[in-house]
Amino acid sequence: MFSCERDEKIFQTLPGQGWRVLIQWDPAPADTAEGFPAATVEPVIAWVTLKVPRVGTKCTYDDVVIAPLVRFPSGDELLILDSNKPSPRKVVYIAPGEEVNEQHVNQLRHGGYAAGVTLV
Repeated sequence: MFSCERDEKIFQTLPGQGWRVLIQWDPAPADTAEGFPAATVEPVIAWVTLKVPRVGTKCTYDDVVIAPLVRFPSGDELLILDSNKPSPRKVVYIAPGEEVNEQHVNQLRHGGYAAGVTLV
């Protein structure tokens, strides 16, 4: 089941097309003790186009974004990974056909840019 927590309005969904997301969940100590993973690789179920209400410093406005829809580790919820929404979790996107490697893990932990990105 998917619930719109902040009055998001979904316009369309497109297939995930083999994309995956490495997610650092930052679980609470009690959840870790129960076996909740610190990080997982989740397949993108769909790319979702949605309108999200935002609150700015002087006004409220609607933002249209394309974001990945993934499954929560317990398997009972779906989650939109909106990069503009404050969240304790960090993510790194894995392209179709690409294997998770040390660079992805380092990028997740320390930030930085993907291989092949040239800074000008």
